[in-house]
Amino acid sequence: MSQHTDWEQEISGLLSELAETQSELLDVLSYKQDQLAGKCEFSADDADREIKLLDRLHACHDRRAELLSAAKTEGKPAASLRTLADSIPEGEGEMRFRARFQQAEQQSKLIQHRCLTQWLVAQRTLIHLAQMLEILATGGRDQPIYGKGLLSSHTGGLMDHNA
Repeated sequence: MSQHTDWEQEISGLLSELAETQSELLDVLSYKQDQLAGKCEFSADDADREIKLLDRLHACHDRRAELLSAAKTEGKPAASLRTLADSIPEGEGEMRFRARFQQAEQQSKLIQHRCLTQWLVAQRTLIHLAQMLEILATGGRDQPIYGKGLLSSHTGGLMDHNA
């Protein structure tokens, strides 16, 4: 088996694993979006699945680094997987992998977008819950910020034992 075939198989294997992992992660993020929308229940298994997928993404990253290091050792272009694929003789690597690299980039951008969106939703939810707790604690009345004497004697039903 020639060096050319080995690099082709290595890059192909990495891209296949990356595509599968990204696809599964997008499924998890879609399900998580449904959870945030209240369409389904949260489960501890969901978090475990997400952690395992993130570990797989880290493994893909580590494998990429190993491939590039091995390529550099063998005198091949090692700036990126694309340059390594482009170095496969007769341009086969470039043509064969171009669509797969584009798919990986698009999936990555979609994952980033969904993660950011969900983070924003979670942050807004926390702010909303904090405001609701404040309303319950104060009975909906604003406390004076400046003034003489004691603060308002009115408290919320949650904090007032007499209510």
